[in-house]
Amino acid sequence: MALKPKVSKAVRAAQALLTREVPGRFPGRADALRSIARAAQPMTRAKQLVQFLLTRGQNAAVSEVDLSDTQELRVHLVNRDGGLDPLQAGMLHRLELKVLKGMTRAAYLAQANRISGMPPAFSKAQVRGEVETAVSAEERLGDVAWLDAYGFIHRRPSEHRRLVRIRQEG
Repeated sequence: MALKPKVSKAVRAAQALLTREVPGRFPGRADALRSIARAAQPMTRAKQLVQFLLTRGQNAAVSEVDLSDTQELRVHLVNRDGGLDPLQAGMLHRLELKVLKGMTRAAYLAQANRISGMPPAFSKAQVRGEVETAVSAEERLGDVAWLDAYGFIHRRPSEHRRLVRIRQEG
């Protein structure tokens, strides 16, 4: 049985103030709680930390999310996986719509962690092979098939039958 150090009522009240004013987890939370516990005037230190954290945008309600955050996530996934999985692309699109409607930083981070935590659907070698195939198809067919910035192959609908015939012949 481990002995717990006694925590004064003032320290508990100051830590409760920090937890109430800046809810959730944030970088440095444990350090802030230790700083309050060691302070000579814990309530004053808690108020200083709350003011500092709110002005720095660490609170989910204070900092805003915009489309650039979603684009950064998209670039991260493309660089990490070599392309986007169609499921990830759909989830990113829905995330962009939610951001446009208004979304808190905490909700955005939860959704972004869920998307970036998904394992890649294809290995980098498979993605490279598909890109090389698309490039060779472009060389044969001109501008009928092309690769977009996200790694998806696009084809003109009117040329679909022609592509199928070329694949069967080749």
